[in-house]
Amino acid sequence: MVFLFGLGVVYAVAYRLLGNVLVLWPLLTPLGAFFNNLESGDIELPWGSIAGFTNVAVIMGVAIVLARRHERQRAGVDRRRRYRQPVTSMSSAR
Repeated sequence: MVFLFGLGVVYAVAYRLLGNVLVLWPLLTPLGAFFNNLESGDIELPWGSIAGFTNVAVIMGVAIVLARRHERQRAGVDRRRRYRQPVTSMSSAR
């Protein structure tokens, strides 16, 4: 019962920080199952399960990279060129 309460607190904190229910499934659901297996003692992970965890991690990484690229393009930042603001002297600021 304490484990379920702790898992609920983790879910609540993750949702409060990110504000998105879709974030909870790919990370916390397999993580909860993994810790449950650790507690019960049968930690036999088949290769399919390991591949599934890796697959979800890769998809999340690709989504983060694509979202970052989209936000940079939306903000008008070009990685190859960095525009500097012209320096104004104090005499022209008066």
